[in-house]
This record gives sequence, structure tokens and C-alpha cells, in this order.
Amino acid sequence: YTLSLANNQLSILTDAVFSPLQQLQSLFVRDNNISEIEPGVFGKLLFQNTFGSLLLSMQGNPSECRTGWRAATQQLVVYCLCASGLVGSVGQNQVMASGCS
Repeated sequence: YTLSLANNQLSILTDAVFSPLQQLQSLFVRDNNISEIEPGVFGKLLFQNTFGSLLLSMQGNPSECRTGWRAATQQLVVYCLCASGLVGSVGQNQVMASGCS
């Protein structure tokens, strides 16, 4: 499944909104005003994702997260570059900063 929330003036990504979503393959939240990202959002999306991949597009936000591949464990990871004044935080099932608060 694909979810596009681009250009909606979002400022935060919360776990409560994304935890019910299963089998999400693509998430487009580019060109919003997202600074705060709860670290559990991507951990659950990756854990519930049976496809082994997640296309994530967050360009044009103060905080941006991207997907990568961790060769040591052969798993998909999400890492975030946080907006000025925010600190990266690690969510469940993640090894890198997967949120910003």
C-alpha cells in the first residue's frame, strides 16, 4: 500500500496515527513542516512490513528520515536527520536515530 500526505502542513508524525497501518510499502510526507517524529513510528512500520522494503519520501521538512540497509544484520533501517534544536531518539527494533524530539 501507498500513503501520500505530501503538502499537508503536517508538523509531527505520531505513533498513534501510523501503528494501525500494516503492509505499507510507500510513505510520502514530503513538503510539510515536520520537525518532531516519534521514534516508534518507523519501527512498527518496518516490523509490520512483510515486503522487506519501505519507500520513504520526506524531503522538504525541517526533520528528514531516510531508509538504509544495515549489512551486518541484513535489515532495513530508518535514520533521521533532526531539525535544529531537536535530538535524535532510537525506537524499538531500530539501531539508529529513528525519531526526533
